[in-house]
Amino acid sequence: MNENLENKIDFKQSLISFYRKNKFKLIFFFIIVLLAIVGIFLMNVSKEKKNLLISEKYIKAGVYLSLNDNDQSLKIFREIIMSKNNFYSPLSLYTIIEKNLETNPNEILKYFDIIENLNIEEEQKELILLKKALYLINIDKKKEAISILQKLTKTQSNYKELANEILKFK
Repeated sequence: MNENLENKIDFKQSLISFYRKNKFKLIFFFIIVLLAIVGIFLMNVSKEKKNLLISEKYIKAGVYLSLNDNDQSLKIFREIIMSKNNFYSPLSLYTIIEKNLETNPNEILKYFDIIENLNIEEEQKELILLKKALYLINIDKKKEAISILQKLTKTQSNYKELANEILKFK
């Protein structure tokens, strides 16, 4: 019992001694950890705000589109693509293509390049490549389209069978 009490006192003394010797290091360490936590929190809040603003822009572009203000809608969809948002940028490109808002194929291909370089899941990248190939077929750039489709058939893509079917017709 006496030995147990001495061990507690020794532990307590060694802990106090450690604290006194390393007081500034411990305070500095806790401040750094606290700042890191606050920084991560602020980055997440900023990212959420940015996503919210982009989603509002996407809705606004849709409203302009429904009002047949295609120029204003295209302008906003371009901004969204240039923001490189993983979710709304591809949607904006698909809407531009679907509604024929952009008549310059080179611009559309530039948008595809931007979206292909986003940090997104592999399956989404494969879908983008498939849509790009279909767009290239639509604008009579069949060699480039075939090249993309052949790449898709050589991977374990979910779109492998679809790419093979498209290649059969070309």
